[in-house]
Amino acid sequence: QAGLAVGAVTALAGIVGNLLGAKATVLAAQHFSNAGFLVPSLFMIPAAILCLLCLDLPIPAGATYGVLLAAETCLWVHTSPMANISVTSIRVELRAQASGLQIFLTHVLGDVISPPIIGVISDKSHSLRSAMQITWVALFLASIVWMLGYCCLPPLVSPHGHTHDDHKSGTRENQRAVTMCSIFCRVDEEISIDGASTDEESGSIASEASNESRSSSSAAAAHPDPGVAA
Repeated sequence: QAGLAVGAVTALAGIVGNLLGAKATVLAAQHFSNAGFLVPSLFMIPAAILCLLCLDLPIPAGATYGVLLAAETCLWVHTSPMANISVTSIRVELRAQASGLQIFLTHVLGDVISPPIIGVISDKSHSLRSAMQITWVALFLASIVWMLGYCCLPPLVSPHGHTHDDHKSGTRENQRAVTMCSIFCRVDEEISIDGASTDEESGSIASEASNESRSSSSAAAAHPDPGVAA
């Protein structure tokens, strides 16, 4: 029953946390540069505190699941901002490889190595609860790292050259948030934009040529060649 309950809590927290992270990032981006780093950093603080309470607070099982749900919801908030940063700061042709590498490293450096680390600490301390304290410590460290990214890194520039300052310009194009649809349709969109630009350039060249031809004809009519007239 505990395994099923924790699994259900994790699934629900993952859904709510992703949605909350996306919405919070969109709202924060209207007032702060690098909101993709600021939002995860802020939400990691309550996640760490709630995780500490869940581990050390002597409360009933039902209340523990509730605290765990809140902690994991705050934990999963980082997913949407990080995905947003990944797809907007990487060129279109590299996004698939970058996303795959990101997912791979997330698991290798996360859920692959964490059980052995906690196991070693548990064996050395003879207490699983003591070993689990590393979880909330890691969350605090993650908050610090993301806050450093928010404070020290310049505003992220997308492959199209948009920054946070561009989002303040008020244009609908610059205020458009990155969505899953825009990620998968970006290539087609850029191709159509390039095609439209090419068509516009061709039309402009043809128009200039037509204007020059008309100007030449008008000049010839206004100043006829005496030889031709003879």
